Amino acid sequence: MKALELNPQERIPLLKLQTHHSERERVLPVGAAQTHPRNQSAGQENASIYFIGTATTVLEWSGIRILTDPNFLHAGDHVHLGPGVTAERLTNPAVDIDKLPPLDCILLSHYHEDHFDRLVEDSLDRQFPIISTPHAKKHLTSKPEPFQAVHDLDFFESMLLPIAPPPPPGSQQQNRKAVVRVTGMPGKHVPPGPLNVANEILGAVPPTNGWLLELGYIDDAPAADVQVGYRICISGGHVVRGRTERDPQETERRKD
Repeated sequence: MKALELNPQERIPLLKLQTHHSERERVLPVGAAQTHPRNQSAGQENASIYFIGTATTVLEWSGIRILTDPNFLHAGDHVHLGPGVTAERLTNPAVDIDKLPPLDCILLSHYHEDHFDRLVEDSLDRQFPIISTPHAKKHLTSKPEPFQAVHDLDFFESMLLPIAPPPPPGSQQQNRKAVVRVTGMPGKHVPPGPLNVANEILGAVPPTNGWLLELGYIDDAPAADVQVGYRICISGGHVVRGRTERDPQETERRKD
């Protein structure tokens, strides 16, 4: 299985112009906070999801931060989605990209401007880790200024993100390492029918992944499996149609 170690003490700056992290770490401007289950907060939550807008979020757990589908355009900005097709952003992001706290990697469901806008693409440090589709990797690594740390996952392929450094001696997790397991899930970007047939020929709309994120711990023992605490499903650019709507039990079976 592929692996990418995340070390919050050795982060790569997100943006090209950031040569180092500021001494005072930025804090996300949290407004209303929700907990799950709702209204049952005990003040001991150890994971959070910060909604920035559209498909863009920051997932924080065990000292690491993962950015999903970075789109930081503002209301009124337009994106190109295909031949003769554009879309207008209706809302502003909750925070601008240059105001984010230090991050560890990007999880990109697909290479499309409404999930990875041109300003983001131009501004990112080429060494910053990105996990995405084979299609996205092909495009990002073939640029005149290519991205150097793109990791691709196809449907049902998984990747481990072990988190360093290990827990301190004496902690309850001393013999275990925190880890995130990322699995690419089947996504359909174009609904079934004539449009999908045409897109298979023209390739106008890129393929997309969904993601299954499993947050947990793994023992030091050989061949140990992840002891999962949280599971998060991210739909990416998936269009829910047909069998997924008609047969949710089949979807659950395949996810397991």
